[in-house]
Amino acid sequence: MVFGSIGAFADIDYELIDYQDPKVDEQGEFYIGDMVFISTYGYLKPCIIPLKQFKIGKKSLGVTQSTEYKRRIPICKKTKESKFYEPDYPNYLSEGGLSKTTRLILKVSVKEKKLGWSMCSRFSGINMFCAKELSDKELKIDNEFFVHSPEYSVQSISYLGKSKGLLKFTYEEVSNSFYNPVLKTNFGGDSQTIQFEVDPAESNTFSFKGALFEIIESSSSSVTIKVIRDFPK
Repeated sequence: MVFGSIGAFADIDYELIDYQDPKVDEQGEFYIGDMVFISTYGYLKPCIIPLKQFKIGKKSLGVTQSTEYKRRIPICKKTKESKFYEPDYPNYLSEGGLSKTTRLILKVSVKEKKLGWSMCSRFSGINMFCAKELSDKELKIDNEFFVHSPEYSVQSISYLGKSKGLLKFTYEEVSNSFYNPVLKTNFGGDSQTIQFEVDPAESNTFSFKGALFEIIESSSSSVTIKVIRDFPK
């Protein structure tokens, strides 16, 4: 489902989408501590995701310059027409010498070569501080990566286990945060949590906050659930 967007975090170059994981009519097996369902809003953008931490730099005349690519933090294109990617964090650091410590956000270019991907920060119009010969296990390229809009809260349900025949869950709603679908975690924000129990002997379906789920199978360590209906919008 696609929506328009207004407000401080509206991105006029991308369409706002209703994001659920798993989607309605999909099912999955989850273990204690896993999120069994999450729902929020955001955008599908071209992004690169470093799958390991990279820090590349050089020292000259007492000044150290370096660029950092954070592990599993997406670096995305700000607009559809952008040639380069741009992180949401300062990725360049200059320190030492007579100048003050400087932190900047530098755009990032990516190019596929014979021996793998090359990921470089752009400084004064040229490529610098490159991580080279990167494999698909080190760098992920995704032209439709979900980027959460912090204008919208994140609603989720997690599995806490099974005790005395009852399935235990926790519902969490987090606002003013950034959700990372790779790490499946929120960064910052204010949260509200509610714990609840479900008796699978009484019914193979349960509803919470308007969302509806079918219990396919359950044990003390895992549960298999099918999503029937999302949280009401």
